[in-house]
Amino acid sequence: MKSTILIFLTSLLLIVTGCINQTTKSIVINNVLCEYAEDPINVDSSQPRFSWILESGSRGQKQTAFQVLVATNEARLEKEIGDQWDSGKVESDQSGNVLYDGIQLQSNHTYYWKVRVWDRDGAVSKYSKTTKFGIALLDAKEWQAHWIGAGSPKEPRSEKGYFDNITDPAITDIQ
Repeated sequence: MKSTILIFLTSLLLIVTGCINQTTKSIVINNVLCEYAEDPINVDSSQPRFSWILESGSRGQKQTAFQVLVATNEARLEKEIGDQWDSGKVESDQSGNVLYDGIQLQSNHTYYWKVRVWDRDGAVSKYSKTTKFGIALLDAKEWQAHWIGAGSPKEPRSEKGYFDNITDPAITDIQ
């Protein structure tokens, strides 16, 4: 009798453990991209597009909703704070080309983002890994460069056509 109860409880424990593992691992978010790249340095859009790929061991599993968080630093994302954009729960199966819809992104800044999804049963996944993207200089007025060229004809010239060290006679004449 005791052995029958022990076998029954062991079997029950294995079944429950298997069910718990199945639900906690239902969907995993991989290949998290911004503008089709992982951690792009200079995105040339003020409304970048986000994409991700889902993996599941369950047959017929699907995404029914998502939430995207975008922040100015990783510490905020660790606290689940999207200070630039928190999409909230969006009822959608879209996992590609999700358009940024938050506070205006600034040129020459780096931002961090992550996403989580809800599955067909309404269970929420863990957040994806945090990735980053940089915004390029978006306005021509922001470019602060000067032409690098041959210089003025009045500038000293080396006979070689270039200066190879500070002992070059053309440079010492300047001092």
